[in-house]
Amino acid sequence: MDKLELDARMTRLERRHGLVLALLLVVQAAVLALLIGFPRFGRVEPSMRSTVIAAPLPPSTQPAEWITTEMASDMGVASMMSGMARSDSMTVHYRELATLKQLQGEGVISEAEWQAKKEQVLSRQLNPEDLRTDLEMVRKLVDAGALTEGEQASLRTRLLGLEEPKA
Repeated sequence: MDKLELDARMTRLERRHGLVLALLLVVQAAVLALLIGFPRFGRVEPSMRSTVIAAPLPPSTQPAEWITTEMASDMGVASMMSGMARSDSMTVHYRELATLKQLQGEGVISEAEWQAKKEQVLSRQLNPEDLRTDLEMVRKLVDAGALTEGEQASLRTRLLGLEEPKA
């Protein structure tokens, strides 16, 4: 091979090498464009998105720490809502006594205040709604230490519509 043939051959190789590099650069640019552009295809423009407004959670309506979800389900969802419960129902009495017992246990109210308020709640009119649920609430109040056995007996007779036992 003479020098002219060698130079021509080198020129062709350099041209091929340049074309391969240019093609490789185009392929890399296409891949990069796909990687950058692909996530945008699934996105919705901010102006087209639906507006989501976070509403604050309502305060907890659980009156005491010892009321479990089982007890709440026993009382029923509708009766747990303060607007739905009648003021003379056992649910309202239960909620008030549970709250007062919790406050007394935390030291917010004294024993004398607890007893006075408990007597006030127990002396109010009581109209049974669901007898089984009402009697369960009375039992749970006794188990929690909010009612004595005598107060339990008095509430049970009022709920059952029997005469008060003679003391």
